[in-house]
Amino acid sequence: MTITPTLRSTEPGAIVYGPIIESAENQDFFGALFGDVSGNWRPPICSPASAPLAAPSAPSSLMAGTSVATVAGTSGRITLPTLTARPGDFIQVPVQTQGVTEAVSFYLDLRFDPLVIALRSVDPGLAASGLALTANPNDPGRARLALYGTSPIGVDGSIAILTFEVVGKVGKKTVLSLPAVTVNEGRIPVTIQEGSVQVRPAHVAR
Repeated sequence: MTITPTLRSTEPGAIVYGPIIESAENQDFFGALFGDVSGNWRPPICSPASAPLAAPSAPSSLMAGTSVATVAGTSGRITLPTLTARPGDFIQVPVQTQGVTEAVSFYLDLRFDPLVIALRSVDPGLAASGLALTANPNDPGRARLALYGTSPIGVDGSIAILTFEVVGKVGKKTVLSLPAVTVNEGRIPVTIQEGSVQVRPAHVAR
């Protein structure tokens, strides 16, 4: 076996085995994938130097906070639920996807009223079981999620499950909005259906 260590540059190292006649035991390795992890990078198309600059496009309705918004088409869908819960309840909010089975990466920027619900945990959904999940839940009223992998999810379903504690008073309500979403770094267009959480009274015993 010949081992070539990794250099300080991006030149990878190597382990080369000579011909062996039996299994090589205790050969455990860790690998790191970096660079174009999602595998969907395409080189930009350069415009001629004399081409005029295009005027900036109008803001997407997604950024305006409407209940249903379209991003560059309607080929996929991301849905948040409409829920009711009592003060002190813990609720699970699934992020459901449909029509994005070729996706290998998601970025979600979820907004909510921190006076109504408080985020406690974020877990991958069943549809994203093959993706890595990174979340930044420490900003009150906001949860940023990134999911990424090397293979498409292949199915419709939930990509993330967010657990909230209901901290608001009875009658309070918060919208669950996604003002910023990208799927496959914006290469898969999606429609967003926002959700909500309404705080309801506890049942009164008779």
